Amino acid sequence: MSLKSYIITRSILTLPMILLLLTILFFVLRVLPGDPVTMLEGKDIPEDVLQKRRAELGLDKPLVIQYFNYLGMIFQGDLGTTALSKIPVSYLIYQRLPATVELAVMSMIIAISIGILFGMHGARKLHGYLDYLARLYGIIIYSVPIFFLALVFILVFSIYLGIFPSSSRLSPLNELAYLDIRKTGFVLIDGLIAGRIDMVIDWLHHLILPSLVLGLYLSGIFVRLTRSQVAESLSKDYVIAAKARGIPDSRILYKYGLRNAIIPIVTMMGLQFAALLGGAVITETVFSWPGIGSLVYDSILARDYNMVQGSIVIYAILVAIVSLIVDITYAYLDPRIRY
Repeated sequence: MSLKSYIITRSILTLPMILLLLTILFFVLRVLPGDPVTMLEGKDIPEDVLQKRRAELGLDKPLVIQYFNYLGMIFQGDLGTTALSKIPVSYLIYQRLPATVELAVMSMIIAISIGILFGMHGARKLHGYLDYLARLYGIIIYSVPIFFLALVFILVFSIYLGIFPSSSRLSPLNELAYLDIRKTGFVLIDGLIAGRIDMVIDWLHHLILPSLVLGLYLSGIFVRLTRSQVAESLSKDYVIAAKARGIPDSRILYKYGLRNAIIPIVTMMGLQFAALLGGAVITETVFSWPGIGSLVYDSILARDYNMVQGSIVIYAILVAIVSLIVDITYAYLDPRIRY
């Protein structure tokens, strides 16, 4: 199968995956205990008002009809409005998604940089001090609850040392100024277009702490995965032959070790990045980062079906796109996967 045929086939297969995810989401939300109307209006709401509100939200119809109405709206690009404030769901997602993408990209850069380098050099000399240090780091950093790690970082770097802010995406003054220059929703791009370098620096200052927490936490996965995969590659006969020919260890490590171990690492990158795009709920909540994760968290507490469903729709599409890119990447790196 050619790469082009593989891409077409893989693209077609993403559609049933998205439909299945949306179906599961719809029915899971409906079987959860509690009524969204009483969550919004209170338990003492009169019966006639209760029925009227349920009709407004479409909750008085049979479940099957609600499901097909829901799919019809999705296919038309209509994500509905929020139950309480009647704001279009797509507008809120548009406002929040760039912040999540910024956090996800920076966190992945940190996680990959630390995880791959640490794991690769740990595998270079198994059972050496770097190997033991890499294994210990991978176990400890991934075992620590992320909310605890976030609180420790806030306590140390925000409260005691006062180096980084503990919440928000921008300082209050820049937050107001950004409303006037916002075009793409990405502070870096909009700030550079408007010539507001001070705003970009302020944004980086706020981004470092949450992305560092999330990046360090994820780096534990990459340390362990990289170490095991590179160590396996370095034990192959072609590596022994390369050493016998006098090829430098550094070249062997990168060309033979990392290159032949890259496919599972790339797969993990895609999975973790897709999860981050879905919203790092705990990190965004602790740092009051205005992203998709905190939006979904608040919507679940309010039982706002449309908001939760709309967010998951976008999440499903992003996961499908990232998964497709990952599949294409390792089909390109290893042609055997196409057959």
